[in-house]
Amino acid sequence: MTGGMKLFPNTDLEALRGWLDRRAASLKREREPHEAGWKTLSEHYEPDLGRALFEDDPDVERRAAPRRDRKLLTSTPRTELRRMAAAMKSGTANESRQWFRLRLKGQDRAQAENPAWTQWLDAVTRGMAALLDQSNAYGAVGQLFHHAVLFGQGAALVTGDHPEDILDVRVIDTGAFWIGSTRRGRVDVLLRRVSMTAREILEEFGEKRCPESAARACEAGSDERRFALWNLVCPNAGGRFPDLDRGKTPFASVWWSETRDECGGEDTAGVIDIRGYGWNPILCPRWDVLDGVYGTGPGRIGMPEVLELYRLELDSLKGIAQRVDPPLAAPEGMEGRAVNTYPGGITYYPESTGRDRSLHSLIDQPPDVQAVEMKIQQVEARLRRVFYADLFNAILTVANTSNTQMTARQVEEMSGEKISLLGPVLTNLNHGLFDPLIDAVFAIMAEAGLIPEPPEAMAGAEFQAEYVSTLHMRQQEEARLGGLMRFSQFASGLLAASPASADKIDFDQMLDEAAQALAVPGGCIRSDADVRKIRERRAQAEQEMQQAAAQAELGRQAPGYADAAKTLSETRAGGASALETLLGAAGPTGGGML
Repeated sequence: MTGGMKLFPNTDLEALRGWLDRRAASLKREREPHEAGWKTLSEHYEPDLGRALFEDDPDVERRAAPRRDRKLLTSTPRTELRRMAAAMKSGTANESRQWFRLRLKGQDRAQAENPAWTQWLDAVTRGMAALLDQSNAYGAVGQLFHHAVLFGQGAALVTGDHPEDILDVRVIDTGAFWIGSTRRGRVDVLLRRVSMTAREILEEFGEKRCPESAARACEAGSDERRFALWNLVCPNAGGRFPDLDRGKTPFASVWWSETRDECGGEDTAGVIDIRGYGWNPILCPRWDVLDGVYGTGPGRIGMPEVLELYRLELDSLKGIAQRVDPPLAAPEGMEGRAVNTYPGGITYYPESTGRDRSLHSLIDQPPDVQAVEMKIQQVEARLRRVFYADLFNAILTVANTSNTQMTARQVEEMSGEKISLLGPVLTNLNHGLFDPLIDAVFAIMAEAGLIPEPPEAMAGAEFQAEYVSTLHMRQQEEARLGGLMRFSQFASGLLAASPASADKIDFDQMLDEAAQALAVPGGCIRSDADVRKIRERRAQAEQEMQQAAAQAELGRQAPGYADAAKTLSETRAGGASALETLLGAAGPTGGGML
C-alpha cells in the first residue's frame, strides 16, 4: 500500500464489504421468485425491456443484443403496452402543461390569506418546472411507465452531479436492480449491477478511486473493456458510513467491484467509492403491490389474453394457408409423378382405366377463418380493456364533446367512473415516483442556490406537492368538485322555496374550494381580507351615493317649502299672519329648525 491519506480513513472497509455481500445476497433471494414471470412478460410483450434478465451484462443495450422477439406473433400486445405507457405519462407528467404545484401542508386558508406566500410557492414551482424541462427527467418518466405497466415496477436514480446538467435521472433496466422497502412500503434500498467500460470507470471515480484492473486496461489502450460494478443506495444508518455526515447526507451510495481490486494502490476490499445524498434518490413507481416489495401490473393481468391471442393467430394463419394451399388427395397411380400446382400449371398422367385420377382437396370443409378472426377481435378488445384503452378514449371524448351526441356532463360522469378505477394506482405513483422526484428536484435546487428566499412568516412551514395533471384533476374533480356541483344543484332547488336558507351557505368558501380543485393559480383568487376591503369600499360608496341622492331630493323640494312659508306670512288671520298663528299653536321649538 502506498503512503498518503486513506480514501476512507474512518471506515472499516473489510467489515463494510462483508455487510455489502450479505445485503446483496438477501436482496437477490427476495427477487428470485419473480424473475421467471418477468422473463415471460418480456418475451411475449416487449423484448427490449428486461434484457438484464437474460444477460450477465445489465447494460447490453449498449451493444447489439440477440434477437428475442421470435415469440411475438402480432404487434398488438407491444402496441397496447406502449400506448398505455405513453398515455399514463401524458396524463400524469405532461411537460407541455403544468402538472404539479407547491402548497403549504395543511394550511390552505393561511396560504389564501397571504398572497406573498402563494407568490413564493408559485415562483419555486416555475423554477422546478424549468429545471425538469432542461433535464432528461420526462424521457426517464416515460421509460419508467413502460417498466411499471409491464413488470409492475420500474426504478431510477435522481442525482445532481451530472457534469452538464445539475439534474440527471438514470433509468435502470428490469433485471439489473433489486429493491427493499420500509415497514410503510416506501422504497429506500436499491441495489444495481452496472457494466462500465474502463474509460467510464476512470472518468466517474478518478485515478485515486479507479480499480487497478480498469486503470491497467486504460494504460494498455483497452478503454472499451467492460467491468461489472455494484452500487447500493440505502439510508445512512447504523454507523456503517462514518466518513459521511449523517445530518447532511441521510442516504449513502456505495460502489464496489466483484474482483476486490485495489484502488489507487490501497487495499479497499473492492470498495471504490462512498457517496452521500441529501435526499432519497430512488424512484420506484409500482403499479400495484399485493404482497412483498415487488409489484404487479397490467402486463401480468393481460397475459392470458396474450397467450390466447397468439394461439388464435396461429390458427388463423393455418386456416388461411389451408385455404390458399389446401392439402390434396391423389390416386396411388400418380405417386412419384410431378404435380404442377401453380396457377395455369398442367399435370399429365396416363389415361384412366376407370379409376379416378383427379386431384382434389383432402379437407371437404375448409377452416372457418372468419370465426377465428372474430374471436381474435374479441380477445384484442379484452386486452385493450386490461390496458385501460376505454378510459383514455373516454378522456379524449371529454375533450371533443362538442361533436358528440352525449352531453358534456354525461361524458364527464363516464370518465369519472373509469378514472376511479385508477385511483389506487395514482396513489402508488405519487408515493413511488412523483413525491420523491419533486423532493429530489427541490433539494438539488436548494443545494445549487436556486431557491429564492422565502417570506419571514413562512419560516419553519412545511409544504408539499399537489398534482394537477389531467388524470389527477379528473380524480379530484370527481371527488371534490363533483360534490360541490351536486350540492349546488340541490341547494338551488331548495332556495327557490326558502330564500332565507342562503344564509347557511358560505359561497366564498365554495369558490375557494372549487378554485383549489381546478388548480386555479393563486394569483387569480383574492384573499378574504382583500375581498372584505373591496366590499367595505363598495358599501361606503353606496352609502355616499344614497346620501347624495337624499340631499339632492331635499334641494329639489326646498323652493316649494319657501313659497309656502311666504304665502302663510302674508295671509292675515285675527290680527296676525297665518304663519305666526301656526307657530304659536305648535309651541316653543327649543332652538330647532323652525
